Amino acid sequence: MSKRFWFFGLLVLVCLMVPSSVFAQSTTITVDTGVLFTQTNTWITVLLPIFAIGGGIAIAAAVLTLIVTMIRKALQNVSI
Repeated sequence: MSKRFWFFGLLVLVCLMVPSSVFAQSTTITVDTGVLFTQTNTWITVLLPIFAIGGGIAIAAAVLTLIVTMIRKALQNVSI
């Protein structure tokens, strides 16, 4: 098959698909943003302390790892 055949085939396919996208945009979608923001603010106040516990544990683990690494490096060069 030649390149010209594939080019014209693709051109026909594009010409057939363009009108279908026009019909797909004929409906309108409405979202009540007031309810959405109210629920978002409610869930943020509920879930923030829960996520803060996990974040605090992660920070504590990182600090503990740092301290242990520093102690290990300090004691590694000590000769008795």
